[in-house]
Amino acid sequence: MAEALSYAFYSIFNHFHLWCPDETTGTKPHLKIDTMNYLQAVQEITELVPDFENELNNTKNTNSYSVIRTFTERIKNMIRQNDSNLLFRSLQKMDKIYKDGDMTLKNAIENTFIYSLDNFTAFCSKDYRKMIFSHISSDLKNSYSRQIYSHGI
Repeated sequence: MAEALSYAFYSIFNHFHLWCPDETTGTKPHLKIDTMNYLQAVQEITELVPDFENELNNTKNTNSYSVIRTFTERIKNMIRQNDSNLLFRSLQKMDKIYKDGDMTLKNAIENTFIYSLDNFTAFCSKDYRKMIFSHISSDLKNSYSRQIYSHGI
């Protein structure tokens, strides 16, 4: 019974590429979840913004928070310059990093990007602000709502 259940779970999760064979025996599955670290996030962002890595080299200590802070500044400038094409792709990239990132990246996004979202959309027109928020994933919107509604608790 246990072996049948194990095989059933293996079949399901193998479909989603979350399982890998035991490297010593090659038989029993083990859960393998790859999360993105800040170095991989830099590679992801650089695919979209080619000079991002050069800009990041100007920071004293490169870590998850400095990567997200620098990317957030870029997004803020895109909003100010009405560069909506690159902005929307950057918001999608931020979502990918949030979804696939390790806990430090997730915390950096929540404490840097989400925290400053109100600040750099405050002077946008209502329609432009709506359009920006329409390109933010539900996970990031939920994080934003938690921050907004938990303030002062």
